[in-house]
Amino acid sequence: MKTINKSVVIMGKICSGKSTLAKFLAEKFSLPIISFGGYIKSYCVQNNLSTDRKNLQDIGESFINADHKKFLKNAIAFSAGDKKNLAFEGVRHRAILNEIRETSETAVFIFVKADIETRYKRYVSRERDSDKLNTFEQFKESDSHSVEKEIDELEESCDIVIDSAEPEDENREYIVEKLNNSLFKLV
Repeated sequence: MKTINKSVVIMGKICSGKSTLAKFLAEKFSLPIISFGGYIKSYCVQNNLSTDRKNLQDIGESFINADHKKFLKNAIAFSAGDKKNLAFEGVRHRAILNEIRETSETAVFIFVKADIETRYKRYVSRERDSDKLNTFEQFKESDSHSVEKEIDELEESCDIVIDSAEPEDENREYIVEKLNNSLFKLV
């Protein structure tokens, strides 16, 4: 059953630029952002659980393993209520990707990549509670957590693939053009 009209789905590894792109597209197209990480962090805060990255990853993985459809539904309800045009940020599993594809009238899937050195530089410059690790080895360990394993495989399912090390304006212009031609046709 199609319960979502239009979906923009952004995926990539830790610190690849997903959140930055999601914020830009959400503003450009007036979309609520469905952030799986944001939902999990809120769940942890409400239940007095640690919000370090490993715990967030472990809980996210447990939600996926228990019932991926319920996880998706809860993340949507948390961030968007009953809105029908959505921007998903942080899809990490094929089951979620497929469920969004099944429940959306129209969807565009975007993969954001960046090399590990670029992502690590971004990681250490962020001021998030979940990102208190600071050595490259710790980052690589977090980046290889089992919840992160499927991400690279998702690239082949995407309509658009960008390298966030490329000029931001060019990437954004390209994506906006693609979305205007597919999801948000200008009338």
